Amino acid sequence: MWLAAVTCCGLSLGRSAGATPPDVSLTSVLGQPGAVVPIELVLSTNGSTVGAAAVDIQFDMRTLSVGPAACQAGPAASAAGKQLVGPTRFCGDHTTACTDDSECGSKRCDTLRIGVFGLNRGQILDGTIATCQVTIDSGATPGLYRLTNGAACPQGNCARAVDPDGRDIAGTTGRDGFVDVLGNMPTGGRRTTTPTASKTPRPNATATRTGSPSSPAPTPAPRCGGDCNGDGEVTADEMLLAGEIVFGDQPVTVCPNGDIDGNRLITAYELLAGVRNATQGCP
Repeated sequence: MWLAAVTCCGLSLGRSAGATPPDVSLTSVLGQPGAVVPIELVLSTNGSTVGAAAVDIQFDMRTLSVGPAACQAGPAASAAGKQLVGPTRFCGDHTTACTDDSECGSKRCDTLRIGVFGLNRGQILDGTIATCQVTIDSGATPGLYRLTNGAACPQGNCARAVDPDGRDIAGTTGRDGFVDVLGNMPTGGRRTTTPTASKTPRPNATATRTGSPSSPAPTPAPRCGGDCNGDGEVTADEMLLAGEIVFGDQPVTVCPNGDIDGNRLITAYELLAGVRNATQGCP
């Protein structure tokens, strides 16, 4: 990565002894085809002293695009006197700069490199270090599109951080993000949040038994796929939460109604059922 070449004061690249590895992760958003949605790079220092950070993000650039002026430094980077570097496109080998697939041989021009650094020894604290505006193609098929910031890179992880003296912080990690394209949802993106039961839940179909003992038991109401808090509606935040469950970032217990067949998993089919309920209403 370029990070070795832009660190402060001409010091050589090395390893930070005894550092707890930081994490540079991506947020997740949703939007409809044609929308522009924000993706954030969020730094968690985990006690490390971080002077610069960068990520390589691989994604489907036929469906999602990030223009050359679509990114800006985030508040955590700006507060430390750091500037944005990138976004710069690379081939899938993470070494060859490119503008389209024809320049990448057997690879694809599908990697975006973004980072923050500064010619100072300022420490970057926890928070958003960069934000990029991602355009969803107007013909995009509804579904989940992964933004890979994990093991696809040659060094084993696509996130990188160095300390203020330019020494590599070994073991820096990153977490993937995703764009959830929903055909009929409102334009724009949302940060991933855990839904809360802020509205009055609808009554369920379980009723107090009356009449003779031979009266038939009431039929339970059908489970509304994706309605995590049981209020009778499927919201954008609940769809993002279900997407995180599909990717293994959240346990299925945080949205039991997303698991329609009760097998303790949320599949792509169940996620699509949630999308339908979000756009057409619960049955």
